[in-house]
Amino acid sequence: DVWDLAFTPHQKFLFLRRMVPPDEWNECLRELLAQSPNLEGLGPAEKEELLQIWHSRGNRDQLINEIQRRTTWQEFGWRFLAEDLAAKSQFKEAYELVMKWLPQTTPPNLSPNSDLDSLERSFVFSPTDPRTGMELYWTQMKLGLYEEALVTLKKLEGLPQAPTYLPQELAAVYAAMGDYRQAWESVRKAAQNL
Repeated sequence: DVWDLAFTPHQKFLFLRRMVPPDEWNECLRELLAQSPNLEGLGPAEKEELLQIWHSRGNRDQLINEIQRRTTWQEFGWRFLAEDLAAKSQFKEAYELVMKWLPQTTPPNLSPNSDLDSLERSFVFSPTDPRTGMELYWTQMKLGLYEEALVTLKKLEGLPQAPTYLPQELAAVYAAMGDYRQAWESVRKAAQNL
């Protein structure tokens, strides 16, 4: 009876937030999608919450198919799609999908006078300075020294003032090394911080 009083997509969304028996919930979801195929009338947070509810109460395979089919849904459904890819051991695809939606970090303009040796010395003498460590890291990445870049980031990881985007950079190093399982695990942490 309450469902019959819900006319707008927003009202129907509010109903779907309630605990409803699975068969009834799925039928109501079908009606909502028939009325609003691209979830018009819902804000971005509501769309993401609807997909979260669908993921926990509804048919997950159907949800993933809908996100893949409706590219406009990927903006708020990419997390579910990435988790599904990782569950199927498609770590490279999961990593690449998350990186597409995360804000990109940009390296600072590196001083042309800073060479690798001087940066390494500076970091040895200032191991708790994340700025020095990140400058060393960016230089190592630029030179293709991935193992060394990974070691540098691992040293920065435990610092209280470590950059919030550090998991994303760890993922980039693992990806550059071809270890997409670790890249996925790191980028997943970065996505959780959003």
